[in-house]
Amino acid sequence: MSMYESKLEIIKYQKIKHIKVFVNKVNYVAKHVHNDIEIFIVLSGKGLVKFNSAEHSFSEGDMFLINSGEPHSLSFVADKNDSKSFEGVTSLFIQISNHFLRDYFPLIQTLSFDSINLKKELKKEEYKKMLSLLIYTALNYFSGKDYFELEILFSVSKILYILLKNVNYKIINKMKLKKIQNQQERIKRIVSFIDENLDSKIKLEDIAKKENISVSYLSHLFSSELGMTFQDFVNELRIEQCIRLMANKYKTLLEICYDSGFSNPKYMKKVFVEKFGCSPKEYRDAYSNQVSDSQMNTGKLEVIYSDADSLEKVKEFSHKFNLDL
Repeated sequence: MSMYESKLEIIKYQKIKHIKVFVNKVNYVAKHVHNDIEIFIVLSGKGLVKFNSAEHSFSEGDMFLINSGEPHSLSFVADKNDSKSFEGVTSLFIQISNHFLRDYFPLIQTLSFDSINLKKELKKEEYKKMLSLLIYTALNYFSGKDYFELEILFSVSKILYILLKNVNYKIINKMKLKKIQNQQERIKRIVSFIDENLDSKIKLEDIAKKENISVSYLSHLFSSELGMTFQDFVNELRIEQCIRLMANKYKTLLEICYDSGFSNPKYMKKVFVEKFGCSPKEYRDAYSNQVSDSQMNTGKLEVIYSDADSLEKVKEFSHKFNLDL
């Protein structure tokens, strides 16, 4: 998968049309966006999710709703005094296309939910019901037992029903929807340009000229659509590139610094301390102790578990939370 695809995620539905379920372990994922409604449950670990220009801390049992088209990033919380904190965050994700059951519920195509922490926003009873439905969906998806498709269609429909009853949403008219889509296409082009030139000096003025818009408009676009400044966004991608390059044991931190586009090691350290609370060296040393050589060699910031391993992770969580399924 190219870096371009990783920021502008194109979701592929492998088992059921318009629904994707997976369990992953995340180290760090920079701002990205997709057109699906996304719900994720934290199975283990602590971290931060950023959306709506704000960072939200999370831990085991937290459940977030991310609206389609909402730029968001994920990272674990590192504690340099606790090497286990570098293991990353394991979560269950369920992604629902805005075309799901559109013949029966056409409203889903223009539906826009508020992105929120569902554990905090829902009443305790509704949260427990939602948690059970999501886990039930995952167990069916990963087990692939007879008629699992029908079970999932039922449970996902129920999940949407609970969201509609309990979460703020608005309906976007077609004209505004088209405007949003055009804006997203522009952001795709800009992110692609940044990805392709990450190891070079990237100027706001150059991108504005390329898009035939003013510098002030482009600066506002980053703030309004991505919830951060242009430089902060570039730094996020460079951090991700740094972590990926750290997997190469033969690369020095100085080489990694310049290959990721940072102007100097001092600035790279400043960005790492602000993001993770530790220096690049501390991060590299701690993280390398928590992953296998094969994982380090791939340079992956995300591990997606097999169906069998995902099933075990979900079962462990279900038993721990004593869910009534």
